[in-house]
Amino acid sequence: VLNLQTAINAAAGIELVLQGKKSPVVVSAGGASDKLFLRLLATLLPEQQVYVATDNAGEAITETTTHGGLILAKANELGIHPYKVDVKKLGYNYTLIKPLTNLVNPIIQYRSQFAKFAGN
Repeated sequence: VLNLQTAINAAAGIELVLQGKKSPVVVSAGGASDKLFLRLLATLLPEQQVYVATDNAGEAITETTTHGGLILAKANELGIHPYKVDVKKLGYNYTLIKPLTNLVNPIIQYRSQFAKFAGN
């Protein structure tokens, strides 16, 4: 339940920032290594593509603060979305997270009911 609630909170924050725009979402930090959280987040954000940064062995990279800053600076310099920056030179890739397709409707319904209960 904690993973689900954390994913619901993260999805709500992402939706507030994106304001209806479609944009790739790249998860980093501690959440990047939690495969259930990643799949729940991808399920809760059906209009977005959710990615995690992985190393060449396919393991999530959880310490990305410095690299994140470099990616943002390079994207700004090139005038492109940070997701489009070639990160292979940094030794990692973006891995697309697949939603829990069999649970999309129940999870979305749960989120809706929770929001009503919470008064949102």
